[in-house]
Amino acid sequence: MFGIIIFLLYSFTLYLLWWSLYDLFYSICALFLKKHELAKNNREFFYIVIPALNEGEVLFNTVEKALAVKYPRDKFEVILLAQSIDISILEKLRRYPIQIIESGPLGSKMNAIRNWLNGVEVNDESIFIVDADNELLPNALSVCSHAMQSTNCAQLARKKTAPRSPLGILDRWNTEVGIAIAIHSRIVMSMHPFIVGSGFGIKAKLYSRLLYMLNIFRRPIQAWMYISHRVLRWSITAFTLPLLYLLNAFSLDSSSAFLITLFIGQSIFYFIALLAHQFRDKSLPGPVLAIYYFVLMNYAVIVGFQRFIGGKQGGAWERSVRK
Repeated sequence: MFGIIIFLLYSFTLYLLWWSLYDLFYSICALFLKKHELAKNNREFFYIVIPALNEGEVLFNTVEKALAVKYPRDKFEVILLAQSIDISILEKLRRYPIQIIESGPLGSKMNAIRNWLNGVEVNDESIFIVDADNELLPNALSVCSHAMQSTNCAQLARKKTAPRSPLGILDRWNTEVGIAIAIHSRIVMSMHPFIVGSGFGIKAKLYSRLLYMLNIFRRPIQAWMYISHRVLRWSITAFTLPLLYLLNAFSLDSSSAFLITLFIGQSIFYFIALLAHQFRDKSLPGPVLAIYYFVLMNYAVIVGFQRFIGGKQGGAWERSVRK
């Protein structure tokens, strides 16, 4: 039995060491991001697509920000994919100059967009995807338009609507950490940012093809990249962190210097994260913030999963709380 615990301990350690160093490295890189003026133009036509499931009054702010972008009014159209939205909310939304596509729950954001694309004919237009609780910044489309003159997809940073509850704050922090790792760090390293789910522009025809690229038989490399980096990263790592700590605690009787050092290192790591949380409103050193964000990000995954299996949460945060 003890041998099995040691085997699991070493296996989890190697797995987490890879992802920990990966996240830590990119988190530190993000601290060196320098702001600079971005080029803009108004050449692209955009469909601003807002998938929304069971959302409430938060949609008013989202739609208003989308309509207020500094971009020619004849060069964009706002599309609200309204899944199971309350009738009273829909009546108020119809006052805005937007197109509303009503439906029941479609399972995911991707399914909702696919359902809409199946009913429209697209040519050279682009889609700019915005989550229901995102605020579209005034220059987002003009910056994205310039970027898409040389590429078919451009990821921008997202801005969340101001949270109204502790869970909303956690969701916002998790988003900011994801942006730092997936976008800011890679810009510092002169690499292409990852697509993080919303706040990005993409050619409509390309998105239509991407919907079928996760077929592991047709596109095994792309499918594996998604499964390894997105699915496994966000489904296994967060749960193996506490399991690793417990296994390490059970194995201290082995008198192994490595295991003892590993346990002490983990304890210090989590203690630093706890202190950072207590003083999160203060100015903290970059390495401390990196540790805090790493722990916070994985904690958010566990909380979200607990709410999901308890039937309190679907595919988006705080649908009832943020109305």
